[in-house]
Amino acid sequence: MKTVTFKRPVESFSQNLTYKVFIGDKKLTELKNGEEKLIEIPSENENMFLKAKMYGWFGSKKVVLSQLSQNESLTISGNKFLNRIAPFVGPIIIVSGMMWILSNNDFIKHFGLGLFITWLLIAIWILTFGGNNWLNIKKE
Repeated sequence: MKTVTFKRPVESFSQNLTYKVFIGDKKLTELKNGEEKLIEIPSENENMFLKAKMYGWFGSKKVVLSQLSQNESLTISGNKFLNRIAPFVGPIIIVSGMMWILSNNDFIKHFGLGLFITWLLIAIWILTFGGNNWLNIKKE
């Protein structure tokens, strides 16, 4: 059996969320803000993957358990860029859409349309392709 220490630093942007750690589809543990846990991983899971998730499909990239050594320490932290920009995407899309629809000035209409399309594409990227970039797992 391998022993792995999971650490979660104190974070202000996702302090109320728990990070769930999975081996395959089976939940191994949960980490709250600033928490540290020592977990034993059964040897039958040696060829599986470890992954952390916040909610839904937002999580981290996979870590191969066979690449971890005995008494490994893993730090699971949130992606600062995605976690800080995501709350602003919705309001910016709404405001730029209102600029695009309600303005009588052609320049503001075109600017609002460009801003609306740009933020809409960013939101689609975040929700689809960026799902495995919300959390980072680092070996120490």
